[in-house]
Amino acid sequence: MVSRWGPEEIGSRSSGKAGPAPLIYLSLLWARATRIKRAVLVLPPVLVAGVAAALAISLGGSGDSDPTPGAATTEPYSAAQDTTPPGDLPTVTNVGFSDVWNSGGAGLTGARVRIAARVYQDTGDSILAYADPAQDELPVQVFSPSSVAGENDYVLISGTLTGSDSYKTVGGGQVDVITIAGDKVAVITEARANEIANPPVGGKKKLNLTQTQAGLTVTLKSVSWTEKATRLDIEITNGGTASASLLTFDAKIQQGARQFSLDDQASGSSALSDDIKAGVTEKGTLTFKRISRKRGAAYVSFDWTSNNYDIDTSRPFEFTMSW
Repeated sequence: MVSRWGPEEIGSRSSGKAGPAPLIYLSLLWARATRIKRAVLVLPPVLVAGVAAALAISLGGSGDSDPTPGAATTEPYSAAQDTTPPGDLPTVTNVGFSDVWNSGGAGLTGARVRIAARVYQDTGDSILAYADPAQDELPVQVFSPSSVAGENDYVLISGTLTGSDSYKTVGGGQVDVITIAGDKVAVITEARANEIANPPVGGKKKLNLTQTQAGLTVTLKSVSWTEKATRLDIEITNGGTASASLLTFDAKIQQGARQFSLDDQASGSSALSDDIKAGVTEKGTLTFKRISRKRGAAYVSFDWTSNNYDIDTSRPFEFTMSW
């Protein structure tokens, strides 16, 4: 008995798509025309091949079939699918910390922290410190049971960023802080703290320029550039018989028609300006406003004093630096 469905209807009832139905329908018409009354339908070879191919296409290429095992599939991105482990977050350092602080540490909870800072208060269960030790800015609160740092100590903080918070001052003001779970808080020198907080991203050049007057030897070891400043590493050795000091507080670098003073918040000159006793060597870093590296040269001079008043200290230590 010939089906009452048309070719499209056969296809739609089987899989929702028109598959081999047109060939079967034609074969039925051919069988009727040749009066084959058998129960088993015999198809011409060319139609058998066509039916087989159509079946393969219908079954293998159907849009309703499962994807091939192992084949890549693409799904819409969802924030809930973002399972990036904390270990993949960047380590938070002094470089760019102002951006971290201004954002309240957004997106960096769990990130490792390694920053230099200056402690300004011990609350008992935490320390408060400036992550910009030269400018006394970017406060952080570090919870560290192992901390032995005191007020005005320079420290290297290692730990994990936990978020942000704020506290009220005695005067009623509010101070925002980045909070850190400290693994270790180590006391370091001021020079080391400034070096970590403001690395020489603009390069560093050795100078090794030396002058000696009445047994006092001053050596400019190197010059380096940070993002906002220029640093001079200086070494002073007192080979005389009386205490002496280099007057660095008023020092200025001259470059062309411009002069550059010490950074207002920099205190690296204090060790060099204190009395240096006979036989003692002191080292320090002077931080100036940033000079041009491209110009390749600059001039700096330092006045000095001695406790031996018979020594003429009117001639300054003068250096022409080139790099």
